[in-house]
Amino acid sequence: MAPSRMSVGKLGSNHMLGIVVMTLVIGLSGWMGLRARGTMRELSASRRTWEATAAQLSTVQQQFRRPTTSESSALMAEANRMSALGITSDEKLGLVDLLGRLAEAMSLSSVRVNVVPVADSAVIPARQVVGSSIKPASYALAVEFVGRFADAQKFVSSLPPSVSISSLTAIRREGAARYSLILSVYEIDANPGD
Repeated sequence: MAPSRMSVGKLGSNHMLGIVVMTLVIGLSGWMGLRARGTMRELSASRRTWEATAAQLSTVQQQFRRPTTSESSALMAEANRMSALGITSDEKLGLVDLLGRLAEAMSLSSVRVNVVPVADSAVIPARQVVGSSIKPASYALAVEFVGRFADAQKFVSSLPPSVSISSLTAIRREGAARYSLILSVYEIDANPGD
């Protein structure tokens, strides 16, 4: 029996449809493969970036460690030395008292310590210390006393680091001299974040 023309025609159109579908599937597969390769390249580049960041973070974590007890003590001592470079504004009267007692301890007499305004002509250099704001105070201290030069020199050498000498005058008297000092005062900001 010979196949009918109708079934041969139907077989040919099904065959054509299969070829078209197969071509479409192959085309879509190729396109999806290209897209997948592009995505894989992007993911690979992102992975390298994340790995580099993770390595940097690991390095930073290795470099920063908790200080030991002795290191903590040294840091605290350094912080105390730094704060000695200036006083807070509420320590002004304590500084006046300290200077008076210091002068008397050096065998100086007629000691007077007064708070005075800073002269307009005074040039007071700023102090730069990392992490601390140290600025000249809006006032100065006038210190007057009578005594021998050696005692006055000991007093000046014993001044706290929160002050510096702006001016020094001496008037000679029999066996002693009257000294007048103007001391610049440095204040440390008690609230640097404000």
